[in-house]
Amino acid sequence: FRFLPQPTLTFLLDVPEEVAFIRKNDIPHLDYLRERRKVYLDLKKTFRMIILDGTRDVSELCEEVKFFMRTSGKKF
Repeated sequence: FRFLPQPTLTFLLDVPEEVAFIRKNDIPHLDYLRERRKVYLDLKKTFRMIILDGTRDVSELCEEVKFFMRTSGKKF
């Protein structure tokens, strides 16, 4: 069953577990983040996600997203 349309582009902001642990205050332990990161990176294969380096500056990430939007051949 398909209830929702497929996204044109899907982005995954990836950060090392240690960085995520420092940024968030509701994570019980580093192993939790290691498990979650593996799950998301495995989903990349299924959903053809574009991986972005989440340690980069927000303005750089925005420019990279805009680039992918311009070059995807789709109208947004």
